Amino acid sequence: MNIITASQTLIGSLHKSFDLASLNGNLKLKNLYLLNLINKYIYGCGSAITFNQKQYLLNLAIAIENLDKNICKYREQRSIYTNIVGCKNCKNVNQSDYIVINDAPTIGPDTDIPVNVLKPIVCDIQFHYPEGLSGLLLNIETFTKCFDYEDNVDSYSTLKITELPIKGVLYNSESNINVNDTISLTDLPFILKYLYTEDVYPTEDNFKFQISTNETDPEVFSNDYIGTIKMI
Repeated sequence: MNIITASQTLIGSLHKSFDLASLNGNLKLKNLYLLNLINKYIYGCGSAITFNQKQYLLNLAIAIENLDKNICKYREQRSIYTNIVGCKNCKNVNQSDYIVINDAPTIGPDTDIPVNVLKPIVCDIQFHYPEGLSGLLLNIETFTKCFDYEDNVDSYSTLKITELPIKGVLYNSESNINVNDTISLTDLPFILKYLYTEDVYPTEDNFKFQISTNETDPEVFSNDYIGTIKMI
């Protein structure tokens, strides 16, 4: 047995146990749980267990497999179907062998955005903060002055703050903005304020943001852009 055969035995045995439970109302998985636990030690511990310990565990696994009739015996079909594996003595309620396709899993893309959809073009922005001002109002026109999406400069929808300023806070409707919080740019009036949290005004602070389109399927966000707040 190896890690592949151990996994296929677990899958086939689970199928068989669930099918039997649907007929007789009794789901018995204790031995299968112990077998899976033993296999994790055998194949997952590497050199952490000695050769003799591994042999003891292998013998224990074989004993559990032979004592419990609900645990399948692994079988690989040595023919043109070598990528198909089944389990000897593992049949479903229709007396057909359980078959597991032993193909490697595939991982989908990180995003559902179609490849032909362009990301919006924005730009880094700069705010001037007069010393002594109680708060700086960041308006919609400032964030979207460089916006362009497929030649439509008015298709923006959502502002996302991806990195917070270090020396101050951003807040909207009297509540602080957190990382990845989104603000609708289409619900006017749009209000986002910046406040320094230090007694002595620093000369500069930065945060990062993205802007999305008003497309809902899917909503496409731009790359990160930098908002710089400079004291004047």
